[in-house]
Amino acid sequence: MEKLTRKPIIIEIGELFWNVLPERRFICGTPANVVYHAAKQGAEAYLVSAVGDDIDGYELRAELGRKGISDKYVLATPALPTGTAIVDTSDIMPVREIPTPAAWDLLQCSPDLERLAEKADAVCFGLLSQRKEVSASTVRYFLEATKPECFRVLDLNLNHNLCNKKVVTDSLWLCNILKLNADELEWLTDVLDLGGNKAVMSILVHRYNLNYIVLTRGTDGSVLYDGNSFVAIPALSYGEEVDDSGCGDAFTAAFVTALLYDMRPADAMLHASRVAGYVCSKGGAMPEIPPEIRLVVVHRDDDRTKAEQISI
Repeated sequence: MEKLTRKPIIIEIGELFWNVLPERRFICGTPANVVYHAAKQGAEAYLVSAVGDDIDGYELRAELGRKGISDKYVLATPALPTGTAIVDTSDIMPVREIPTPAAWDLLQCSPDLERLAEKADAVCFGLLSQRKEVSASTVRYFLEATKPECFRVLDLNLNHNLCNKKVVTDSLWLCNILKLNADELEWLTDVLDLGGNKAVMSILVHRYNLNYIVLTRGTDGSVLYDGNSFVAIPALSYGEEVDDSGCGDAFTAAFVTALLYDMRPADAMLHASRVAGYVCSKGGAMPEIPPEIRLVVVHRDDDRTKAEQISI
């Protein structure tokens, strides 16, 4: 990885939709959450997605603007509506239905997107954005257009019903950082027929040539594995957990941004744990992030830009 003399460029490509509850609605989708938190940590962050040419799309763009998220690479797709997810809260366990198709399912390549991919220092992506072949091929094309040293981060994020083995394996070959939780690791073990093998993470790193696996474990903290050693990081709490939505996305954004600012991987994990803990304590996926929960970015004499400290 080159030593940066500028803000790192972090891209998240994928789904974008409204989460609709009986009393309100809010922007949803891992991509918007990651971009929001990467920008708060000092990155130049862009969202690549699509909305319809409809009222929901106009209002969603306006809400992105209020959150400080650029819609420069949010494309208009007149053929399909802006995505919405209806959340049924009538039961103890809320159920979210994500209708298909939606505008992001027709996300297509363009010269502007290719140029953006070539500039990216990190690209984050998931599975939901690949539920249709048009958007799946765009995600693959975008990732393949990145420079060799670009971090390509697959967040497994199984809060949907997409369980296509081919999409999963294709995505693993495209990424060099895999981020998942304990339940998702168990699911992936079954999908790849690795059940009963105690060295699952080692197999994944070496089979798919990964730089890192990031395993989040809720209140049990997180683990970083680089193929040689494990680093365990405690969960950091800021009081009672209010809402865990978006906490994993905040973790991903903080970890990747810290890595790009040349922070040691273990310190990047610790900072990510701090950010995720703060987000869980506030409720909502995009709370305001105070200065003390952000990276301290300094400009060194050798013209490198580096995060040399972790906010405390």
